[in-house]
Amino acid sequence: MTQRRRKYKTTKKPTGVAGLGERRIIPVDQAPLRNQAIDAARKAITEISNLNKKLSEFERTIEPAFARWERKNLGELLARESELEEKIDALSELIEFATMQALFTGKDPYEIYTKAEREMRKSTPEESEPPPEPEDPPPSEDDAYCPEERDFRAHLRSVFGKDPDSMRKSEYSHMFRDYRAWRAKFEASTAAAARSKAADIPSRVKELYRHLVRRLHPDTGSQADPFLKSLWHDLQEAYNRRDLERLEILLAITEVGKEGDSMQSSLFHIRLVSKKMNSTLISLQKKFMRIRKSDAWKYWHAKDRRQVGAKLRKEAEERVEDAEMDLAQLEAEIAYWKSMAKPKRRAPGLNPKQKGSSKKASAIQKRPARTKPSHSHTQTSFNF
Repeated sequence: MTQRRRKYKTTKKPTGVAGLGERRIIPVDQAPLRNQAIDAARKAITEISNLNKKLSEFERTIEPAFARWERKNLGELLARESELEEKIDALSELIEFATMQALFTGKDPYEIYTKAEREMRKSTPEESEPPPEPEDPPPSEDDAYCPEERDFRAHLRSVFGKDPDSMRKSEYSHMFRDYRAWRAKFEASTAAAARSKAADIPSRVKELYRHLVRRLHPDTGSQADPFLKSLWHDLQEAYNRRDLERLEILLAITEVGKEGDSMQSSLFHIRLVSKKMNSTLISLQKKFMRIRKSDAWKYWHAKDRRQVGAKLRKEAEERVEDAEMDLAQLEAEIAYWKSMAKPKRRAPGLNPKQKGSSKKASAIQKRPARTKPSHSHTQTSFNF
């Protein structure tokens, strides 16, 4: 059987068109992508700034004012509530402990409870007087000397174990000259090491740091925004660690936040900033939602604060009543244990008042009887 060979037509590839196996760099216009990432980051930064202002107002104004109103109007109820909660927690812990011990050991739960309560009372520290304030240390004899000589005298005591006042003047002056020479040499080497360390800083780190300091320094008014205020601390930490990537991100944040500036950051860093800003915004939104549900926020932004205050007082009274009921139930359980406790066994037919007389009677019964000697002269028996 003859096999037919298929003839493939070979066509020349047109010039200027990349084939399937070829790789080429195709330039892409990044302007739309940069604008999209910048708009998303700016929107997130604006919302973050607004939320930070609201949270700062709540912490500085609303929360302290509500705490003062609460202490004035609901102070007794809140104190009673906290007292009941402490008692409930202590009784619940003791009852749970006694229940588990009785379950595994078979002992009386009331006996276990009373023993644990006594131990707890012993372990509770009594209120002691506050410790006296520390007195100011007495003036030292070295205060009359200059700082350098004070350090030298301390060096003599700690390193050589010598008393500088008991040394000869010639020995003292000789050692002081050596100490000054050593200290000058040490300070010079430390300064040289600091200069070499500063010289090792990459030029890009120095450039970014100078650029960011001009934007985030407190004198520029950036401290008014809490978000920019936090960036200043991040800048100092990143520069001390020589963290180039963190400095690039801070540069992108400052460039995104300001309109009309020439953008020096890459598209990668701008997108990274947009992602970080969105995650920060989500966490702040969750925190703000929790604050909006708080009593302080509701009372501060209420149209009729008197009505809201009455409602809060009623809720506090209901909580106190519920706590009193819970405490009463726990005390009733302890009273039930006490009623079901097994009484201690006593001697049959004897009252507690007759314990002393019974002991005397038993002692008399145990004592052997004495026989009176016979004084008769007749002998009735003989023993050999």
